[in-house]
Amino acid sequence: NSTTCGSQTTANSVATTINTSINGSSLKAAKADSDFGLIELNSTPPASYNVYYAGWDNTGVIPQSAVGIHHPRGDVKKISFDDDPLQSAAGLSSVANSEWRIEAWERNTTTEPASSGSGLFDQNHRIIGQLHGGTATCSNSIDDYYGKFSMSWDGNGSSIPGERLQNWLDPQNTGATTLDGWDPNGSSTTYTYDAGFQGATAPVSNGTTCSGIIQPIITLKNYGTATLTSLTINYSVVGGANQTYNWTGSLAQGATESVTLPSFTVPSNGAHTLSVVASNPNGQADEYSANNNLNISFNAIVNAQQMFLTLDMDCYGSEITWNVTEQGNTTVLFAGGPYTDQSPNGEQIIEEFCLANGCYTFTINDSFGDGMNGDFCSGVTAGDYKIEDYYQNSYVTMQVVDGDFGSSATHDFCVSNVGIDENTLASIIGVYPNPTKDVINIRYHTSESENLTIELFDTKGAVILNNISANTATVTQIDIANLSKGVYFLSIKGKSGNVMKKVIKK
Repeated sequence: NSTTCGSQTTANSVATTINTSINGSSLKAAKADSDFGLIELNSTPPASYNVYYAGWDNTGVIPQSAVGIHHPRGDVKKISFDDDPLQSAAGLSSVANSEWRIEAWERNTTTEPASSGSGLFDQNHRIIGQLHGGTATCSNSIDDYYGKFSMSWDGNGSSIPGERLQNWLDPQNTGATTLDGWDPNGSSTTYTYDAGFQGATAPVSNGTTCSGIIQPIITLKNYGTATLTSLTINYSVVGGANQTYNWTGSLAQGATESVTLPSFTVPSNGAHTLSVVASNPNGQADEYSANNNLNISFNAIVNAQQMFLTLDMDCYGSEITWNVTEQGNTTVLFAGGPYTDQSPNGEQIIEEFCLANGCYTFTINDSFGDGMNGDFCSGVTAGDYKIEDYYQNSYVTMQVVDGDFGSSATHDFCVSNVGIDENTLASIIGVYPNPTKDVINIRYHTSESENLTIELFDTKGAVILNNISANTATVTQIDIANLSKGVYFLSIKGKSGNVMKKVIKK
């Protein structure tokens, strides 16, 4: 935040630069009487964004003081204070008593143009309105008008859901008049000993793993004020045996760390839930347990091969669909498409799925009937497709020169090289963070470090980095900050075997 008025692009006390976003939203309600609009994001902000959900007060009771939080002129966050009771007014609205008037901001604070739409909070830290407009600037601090949350609540007597907040913020019609704010990553109270989780990078939530061996990678966060130096982590697949990992380290308040837990075997094919529980921070009772549990749903196909379908599109991705079935069986195991149109250049799509030893049929369809020949695209050559495994063994390739496979093409292929005991090395190798912007960490058991060799390939099989040797007993770090965004593959060879890991460069 900032303590000064005027243009300022860097905060006074910045610890880190925050650049987060959510794409897409939909309008739920709006009305000019109190100048409000309610939108809903298309997706929930990730836990790593540390979002705080503000509370509200719809009573219309005159606040005894108020605080405005805003980004004037697109500047860094600034806070304005009114230490006096607010006035009911209609300075910018044609509806009587539809606004809260800030007669003058105190403590040398004010708003500026482009602060409009920002929230106004009462002495209980609840939203009571949003800025409609006013005359306040850096040269003065008088007369700002905020549309009343209380009038927005019922849309000034409207019964239309699209003109009031009530239907969206109290859908059960409980009659609630106030709601306190909520921190999904912790509590609004600060505790000395409070450890919890922010999420996991492995296994992927709602994803599929081709192995019966899982190595969880979780994000630990210290929500407490005391530096976190030890923690008990219990984890298991629901219905399976419990495992305990005793973490030690040094995490300051608010700090996070990616923790790779020892691997374990899932009990069977199918859907599973990994349960992770934190306890005993610094050997003490955790004072806030709401963030101690992490549950991740995933699907496991034990002893299967990771397969990659690469689709190089023409510019009409919306015409393409595909599926994989067992030979002689119409039940679809995996499917994808249609995709987005992209002109003048088509896009490359990489899909992943798991196949156990057996024979399968891959079918690709084009609804227009010209395959991926690109004749109707500007500057796009014929597309293609292929299916490969981690080791870049080829199973399916396009069989027409010009990409025109017509309305449909089918390919039969068999998978027979999945080891009975899977790949031992794959069970003890961890790659994180993934996706990454700059650095890849490769974690492995000390028994592999002396003979470990690592290479990095692009999706075409070209070697990007080679002769990468293990540089510590348990972790090797690779800097890929200068590489282009996209998908790459790490080939890791050790005395226990070979494994390929997919890496996404953001």
